[in-house]
Amino acid sequence: MSAQVLTMTWRYLLPMVVLVLGIAAYAAPLTGTLQVSGVVEIIGEGKVDWAQEEIRARGIGLAPEGMSGPRATALAREAAIVVAERNLLKVLHGVRIDSQTTVSQLMLKDDTITERVEGFLRGTVILREKDLGGGAYEVVVGLPIFGKEHSVAETMRLDTLLPPAPITPELPVIAPIAPAVPVIQGNFTGLLIDCRGLHAAPAMCPVIRSEHETVIYPRQQVAQEVLLEQGVAGYYRSPAEAKADGRVGNYPLVITAVNVIGGEVIQTNPVVRAEDAARIIAEDERTHFLDRLAVGIIIDPQ
Repeated sequence: MSAQVLTMTWRYLLPMVVLVLGIAAYAAPLTGTLQVSGVVEIIGEGKVDWAQEEIRARGIGLAPEGMSGPRATALAREAAIVVAERNLLKVLHGVRIDSQTTVSQLMLKDDTITERVEGFLRGTVILREKDLGGGAYEVVVGLPIFGKEHSVAETMRLDTLLPPAPITPELPVIAPIAPAVPVIQGNFTGLLIDCRGLHAAPAMCPVIRSEHETVIYPRQQVAQEVLLEQGVAGYYRSPAEAKADGRVGNYPLVITAVNVIGGEVIQTNPVVRAEDAARIIAEDERTHFLDRLAVGIIIDPQ
């Protein structure tokens, strides 16, 4: 681990030690376990909410023993913020870029990213706070996953992490594999890949492939601002939820994935049949929903 990573990590562990003594009596210890429920991943005392596209964490602080009144409340609040930011850092470390890479892994490889993450955490937003009484105070903090400014995507330079686009001659190879030329409707508002039953995991940079490994999406560079604002794809628990969100529109092309591939443990990249891949490309040539990043992925609710 680099010196900068250690410096940043201890920055959130050491401040205000006196104030956070006794917090274990009010908050469960951070075990580092990962629990996935639909589009929400629970990491310790925080979570990655892929539907709301934000990371959150909570912290509980205690006032010094024997102190009461407004000053005690203020100190307990400050302690809670420190703990919440520490927990948010842990959540951020676990955010999945793709099936094989997390934010923490990129930080270990690049000190520049470590510096950017430290600056990013200084912009933590307090989403909720509550005086619990008895000298205890709770704070919930959060930061957006996507956004043109001060987001995980902007901090990690998401546009530089996308897989290289395949050369143009590779795409027509898909068509002869299909049993018939796809009938083009030309009026789809987006693309919705149904991965239910395949145990797909969400990520910032999922890749949709055909069963012959051709990259279907993302298959070309997109405008940086649009990518940072929306991300590669949205995640949903049902087609109704996807349509209600608006990203894929009211009439998306719905394709059922046949597999999900990726790393040895986590799989994030949907695989579609060759004929479905051909149809996606043909429809996109008419309405350009891939260029607009109007893509959603449905994953298992539990």
